[in-house]
Amino acid sequence: GVRADIFEDPDNLISYAEASRLLAASAKRANCDHLGLLIGQRSRLANMGLAGQLARCRDTAGEALQLFVECFTLQNTAAAVNLVSQGGFSRFVFAIVAPGMRETKQLQIGAMAISFNILQDLCGRQFLPAVVTFAKPYAGWKVLFSGSSGVLPSHLLEGKDRAALMTDGYSWSGWTTCWRWWT
Repeated sequence: GVRADIFEDPDNLISYAEASRLLAASAKRANCDHLGLLIGQRSRLANMGLAGQLARCRDTAGEALQLFVECFTLQNTAAAVNLVSQGGFSRFVFAIVAPGMRETKQLQIGAMAISFNILQDLCGRQFLPAVVTFAKPYAGWKVLFSGSSGVLPSHLLEGKDRAALMTDGYSWSGWTTCWRWWT
């Protein structure tokens, strides 16, 4: 477990492996398979340390994302981010790279929410992703499209019968977490 006194000071750190285990246990105890999403929704570019601060100083969203990617490992060695642009699309990719990480689902879901917030901070509130791809199937995917989550492209379902459209899966979106949008 994690020492209880670790939470007394916001500057205290725990390892990614500890955070991953804590999130998994918390999600199970709370019976909330999307706990990482709820936590990730509270993080913005301003919470991303030096990489986030530097990115906010760039003139364009593309320049800001590229600088964020270049500086991300200054604060985070357990994960990697990448920006890939090709054929009119750009992809912002997050992957956990730390060895020995076994319970990563909550971190991945949280990273998806954080990625969305970063992109909205840089591109503006009008940013709406076209495709979200997961590296693994996620049984609780429908909650991510709910109007309350505000993370996945719920705008594609606005005004439509969500239950009918999502009964057997979906064709408009898709775990690496990868955001893709038209440039």
